[in-house]
Amino acid sequence: MEILKVEFLKFKRSSVIYPLLFLPLVSILYGSLNYYGNKEVLTNEWISLWTQVYLFYGSFFFPSLIGILCAYSWNNEYKSRGINLILTSKYSFSKIIFAKIIVVMTFMLLTQMYFLCLFYISGSSFNFNSNFTFDFIKWAFIIICFSIVYVVIEMYVFLKTKNFAITVIFSLLFGVMTFFAVSQQYFMEIGYLLASAKISLYMNNHFSEIYFSPYEMLKMVFYTISVCVLFVYLQIRQLEKNIR
Repeated sequence: MEILKVEFLKFKRSSVIYPLLFLPLVSILYGSLNYYGNKEVLTNEWISLWTQVYLFYGSFFFPSLIGILCAYSWNNEYKSRGINLILTSKYSFSKIIFAKIIVVMTFMLLTQMYFLCLFYISGSSFNFNSNFTFDFIKWAFIIICFSIVYVVIEMYVFLKTKNFAITVIFSLLFGVMTFFAVSQQYFMEIGYLLASAKISLYMNNHFSEIYFSPYEMLKMVFYTISVCVLFVYLQIRQLEKNIR
């Protein structure tokens, strides 16, 4: 618990909170204006509004926010030379990595909740006849769970490059490329390997048709755990190299 408190304090004193507040707001404002200008065509109320606000958020902004959080979680250590303390601390590398993952995932969850609140406020202002569906909340939470794949990969990218900008740019390009790859189905298993991209694609284009069988969900969970184990191991190996 002590190491988690330390990690949370690092974020609390940072300016990383500003993009977490700004980018979801931009998505909501842009999507809401676009919806307002096309209400005659977009007749499915809440779902139609969602397709407009989630277009850029799901494919561009959200992956970028993950990169910013992952890069900051390690960049602060190298910037302040705190990496030397980490390498010689009483905590194992695995505990340090898991603590950072938990903190990043927590901020991602808070950002997603913030986005959903803004979406609800926007939708309420249009006085829709239909009711808000809690499926938005359910699938947004599921996306967070599967997004841990992006977290472990992008943390490893930072440890390899030790560069904040490169990690953030990689996260943006990686998010766009995976979104595109899943939509084009170049490799059938990629939608299960990158489950959050697959679910985001459905939420953006076919929200009312989202359904995954127990077997499909099991495959998503299996691939997610496998990728996490691999990239946590790679992060540990990279930290061990820093000692030598």
